Amino acid sequence: MVTIAVHGVASRRLAPERATVTVVATATGDDRADVVTRVATQHDRLGSEAAAFEAAGAAESWHTNGLTTGITWEWRTVEGTNEQVRRFRADAEVTVTFREIGELQTWLLDVAQREDVEVRSVGWDLTDATRTTALSLLRAAAVTDAVTRAVDLADAAGLGTPRLSALYESGLRPGLGDGGPHPTPMFARAMSADAGGGSGLDLHPQEIELTATVTADFTTGSSTPAPIAAG
Repeated sequence: MVTIAVHGVASRRLAPERATVTVVATATGDDRADVVTRVATQHDRLGSEAAAFEAAGAAESWHTNGLTTGITWEWRTVEGTNEQVRRFRADAEVTVTFREIGELQTWLLDVAQREDVEVRSVGWDLTDATRTTALSLLRAAAVTDAVTRAVDLADAAGLGTPRLSALYESGLRPGLGDGGPHPTPMFARAMSADAGGGSGLDLHPQEIELTATVTADFTTGSSTPAPIAAG
């Protein structure tokens, strides 16, 4: 009896169905009260817009981490002398998960031009239902790929029909750890863009790549491989 060990892989790329964006109201200045007011104003506006998107069905959820403040130190040249100057900073994030990609793109093109606002990131993803269905099909395809590989190897070695003796998902084969790819989403990160840098924002939806991997052991009834011809 001969054992044949193989792996099977199946992949698929799908168009994203939703996107999660994080937008930050942020400002730095010499007057703490002014900085906080500027950020609070922009944060309130972003939150109101996010709530409106959710109410209209364009977004499925949103949340905010609230406003935080801090102190930063910057070097300045004053009358030919370098010295550190204390400045105040405030930040407030709003994260929105959109169902409607068109609404997201229109909103972010507007947001990216606002003073004291940055688009921090955009992550593209699938719905849970689509991901579950796609992964189920990919697992089956990965097993089929493993069977095909085993048959090819057995035929090439003259071993007869292989029979499955063990089957493992990625990372579950004893002693090998996790060497296979995971069915995780690809994320597109939008470049941070403030009022002067909105042109650097990439809002093209990125396809999601899903991958399923298995490893399998097969046995054959023949213990004497056929001779391999030279050349």
